[in-house]
Formats: sequence, structure tokens, C-alpha cells
Amino acid sequence: MGVDKDYDFLSMHLVEHSMKKSARHMMLIYGENDPWSSGAFEVNPANDSVGYFVAGGNHGASLYTLPAAEQGAALQQLSDWMGVPIRPFPSAAASNTAEDVPVVNPVLERRHRL
Repeated sequence: MGVDKDYDFLSMHLVEHSMKKSARHMMLIYGENDPWSSGAFEVNPANDSVGYFVAGGNHGASLYTLPAAEQGAALQQLSDWMGVPIRPFPSAAASNTAEDVPVVNPVLERRHRL
């Protein structure tokens, strides 16, 4: 079982280089208290990309746990990129806490139905 593959330590450096130099229309959202945030990629605004950190957020940080002003800006950015209007998630308007936003993961939902 498993894959016999040597670790390529350059892979993530190549991804980071791409994020800075050529990746367009990227939106990265990190939680301030998420260990993964210590290695957060920088985005290049010149490539029409944005990055957010949810204050006090953890690994469950998402667009809907951003403060209202940043959430509105992020939704508008996505709308502009896709060329279609995007409406806020209903519970996001009432509260911006992770507990109020349901997590929808089709893979996990499918596993629970099996």
C-alpha cells in the first residue's frame, strides 16, 4: 500500500513562485490561529489575487467567517471574476462565527451515507 515516490522539496517553492509571479484570480483565506498560517502563501495584487486572515480563526476559517466588510469585498471580488452575482450565505449575514456556518463537504457527506 502507498506510493513509492521520493519527496521533492522544490515542489512547494515552485507553487509559491507561481503564486507570486503568475497565479491570477486567487483568493486565499487563513485563520490567524491555524498552524498552516505560518506557511501562508503571499498573493500578488498585481495578478488580481487577494489574501485574508480571519482574526482569531483556526483551520475552519472561511469566507463566511471573515468580518462583514472583508466578506463583502471577497464576495464582490468573486462575483467580478466569475461575471455573475453572488449572494451571501443566509446565516453569514446574522453572524460571522464558524459555529453558525454549516460545513458542506460532499466527500464526507457521501461517506456518511454509505
